[in-house]
Formats: sequence, C-alpha cells, structure tokens
Amino acid sequence: MDLPADLTRGERIEWLRTRRGTSRPVLAGLCGRGPDWLKKIESGERELRDYRLMLRLASTLGLTDLGVLTGTGEVMQPVSPALHHESMPDIWAAVKKRNYSAVRLDERPDVAALCSRVEAARTLWHGSQYNHTEVGALLPDLIGDGEVAIRVLDGRERRDAYAVLVTIYHLAQQHIAHIAPAELVWVVADRGMLSAQYADTPEALAGAAWCYGNALRETADGDEALAVVIDAAGAMRPHLDDLGEEARGLYGALHLHAAITHAKYGHDGDAWAHWQRGDATAKSLPAGYPHPWTVFGRTNVDIHAVSVAGDLLRAGTALEYAD
Repeated sequence: MDLPADLTRGERIEWLRTRRGTSRPVLAGLCGRGPDWLKKIESGERELRDYRLMLRLASTLGLTDLGVLTGTGEVMQPVSPALHHESMPDIWAAVKKRNYSAVRLDERPDVAALCSRVEAARTLWHGSQYNHTEVGALLPDLIGDGEVAIRVLDGRERRDAYAVLVTIYHLAQQHIAHIAPAELVWVVADRGMLSAQYADTPEALAGAAWCYGNALRETADGDEALAVVIDAAGAMRPHLDDLGEEARGLYGALHLHAAITHAKYGHDGDAWAHWQRGDATAKSLPAGYPHPWTVFGRTNVDIHAVSVAGDLLRAGTALEYAD
C-alpha cells in the first residue's frame, strides 16, 4: 500500500475509504453507525476506541491486518474477511449448497410466485431504510427456491425459472457488494451469468452482463468490464425495436456502465459517446420510467452526467450538470 505514514487514525480511515470507493454513509451504515459519527472519526473530532468497531471497520475496508488501520506499523491483529453483516452466513450457506438436485417436492415450484417474491424484495431494496437487513433476510430462501426450481422444472418453465434466478443473483450481488468477501461476490456474479445463458433471453443476458461488468470494474479490470457490457449492448441493438421497455432500459444501463468505466480511465470521448447513447435511450422511454434492476431512466442518466464529468476531472461541466 502507498498509504502515507504520517496520517492520523481518522485520516487513515478516510484515505482507505476513498481509495475503496465507499461513501461515508455506506461505510458508517455497514458498521451500524450514522455518517456524522464517521465524519467525526475521520476529522479527529471524535476518537475511535471501541475495539469491536475498529475490527468491523477494518473488515469492511478489506484489510487483513488491523495495524494498517491503526498505524502501528506491525501486525496488531489479523482481520478475517468476515461475513460481518448478520445476513451473510445464511446467504453464503445458500450459495454453497449444491445438492438441490436431490430435492423431491410434493408440488412443482411456482415460477410466477417466485418472481413476485423477487419483485417484493427488489421494492424493499430500493425503498427501505433498512434494506440490507430486510432483503438480506429474504435472500437465502430466494436463492434456495430458485436453485430448486431450475432442477425440478423442465422445458419452458425451466427457462423461465433461470430468468428469475438471474434477478435473484443480481439482487444478491447488490446486497453483498460492500459487505462480503470477494470470493462470494464472484461466485454470485458467475452464477448470474450462467443462469442467463440457460434462460437465453435478451433481458437475462444483458442484465447478467451489467452485473458481471460491475464485479469486473470493482476489481480494477476495466478493459474486461468494458468488453462485457459493450458486447452485450451490441448484441441487443439490432433487436431494440422488437423488445419491450425493460430490455431497452437494460440497453441504456449498459451504455451508462461503459460511460462510467471509460471516465474512470480518463477516456473523455468514449465516455461521453456512451453517455449520449444512454441519453437517447432514456428519451425513447416513457417519462418517469425507472428500470426495476438498474433504475435506468431520465434521472439516472442525468446523475451519470455529473459522475462522468467528475471522474474526468471536468469540475465546471460536473457543476453545470448538477445545477
């Protein structure tokens, strides 16, 4: 790490947080505290003395040694990449379970009912103040029931079940992105991509590419992330006139994904070119439309303009879009 040696503990936390790309409200929330608490810790206005909170901060920041956080210069205590949110052990257990094929059910799984449960969980994710806790409690059963469905059903029902399983793993990836070990994030992203290939619908494939691209970008593999989302958008483009709003929303979201990734690498022209394609897609959708997975829509496109300009270090442009 190139972490400066002369930083205070609070400054170290802020440096590590910003390097990881985690906002203050997100990091504070994962530690069960509010953003004002973390702001005071980072500014030095408040001293961090609670040892359990230090371990939780270190784990959330992806550290393996508490000494990096405290600045002692030596291994103070190893930090496990803990499943530190209460929902993680059950989700990890559901993801690892692979004996679903042995399941014998009295009734065939109801794919429509499973889809409705996913929609309810997604609504909680976007609308609840305690979305990690509430959605995290639902995900183990959703994952398990989705995996059972694809093994018990056959024909068209099985493909439909795979399409629902894509959305389950997408929701799981959103939930675990900042609170789980990297290996769990990758397993979930890979399961989503595999399920999309079996579902074999434009929406499933595009949605899985968007999720997989997020995982790649988070691991600083920007070139591969761009290849995945641009290929997926290109595959959808010839069929846009025949596809519904959800597919077009995903198409726009893929271009916004590419815009942000290009911007993070300083590719000015490419970033704005993809943003403009997302902008044109938003204009083709009804006013007020939000895509249920990615929240792609007019507002989302406008917010991305601020992000693209900011990542390109175009402060004036970012402020104009913000206004």
